[in-house]
Amino acid sequence: MLQEEDAQCMLGLVLYSLDRLYKAVERHAKATGEWLSLRQDIIDLAKPDLQTAYKLTVTSRIGRVYDCLLPSSKLQ
Repeated sequence: MLQEEDAQCMLGLVLYSLDRLYKAVERHAKATGEWLSLRQDIIDLAKPDLQTAYKLTVTSRIGRVYDCLLPSSKLQ
């Protein structure tokens, strides 16, 4: 039972973090034209039924592909 509660807490923390990311980047990602793709990647990460390997691939892609997530000094 404790492991199940821990898993539920971890899922809740992940969902909270993804929600914060979603809200933090939405405006800037729309401005750069990356919002539709980034939004789908964030939604995919929130799906509990997707394989961890796929989620790691998505996470890696998010870090490499989206200019809207780069620090503003790197955008100039």
